[in-house]
Amino acid sequence: MKKSWISDAVEERKPYKQQLWLAGTALLGGDITQKMIERAQERADQVTSKNVAFLLSSMEKIPIGDECLDAVLSNFAINHVEDKVAVYREIHRTLKPGGRFVVSDHNDGNASTL
Repeated sequence: MKKSWISDAVEERKPYKQQLWLAGTALLGGDITQKMIERAQERADQVTSKNVAFLLSSMEKIPIGDECLDAVLSNFAINHVEDKVAVYREIHRTLKPGGRFVVSDHNDGNASTL
């Protein structure tokens, strides 16, 4: 079974997440607040998904092993983290060889902020 980490697991209006849930992909979602983890679990329960887990975690230190993820998806989350280099290192650590990283983000137009 494929396993993916989603950094914005609680974000609404993301049909790709429901498609992944329904396709049987094991999903790990993370957030730094318990309230958002609870909201994400409520949404997963609404689609009766049993292949989703949520972790109280920062993006700089994801509590999972090395090379265990097939994919990492991040949608407008990394821009909120101060130490972006630490996030990218953590993504590299957790991805399996040949794993995929998909990011959608924005900045203030200054490439030095990436």
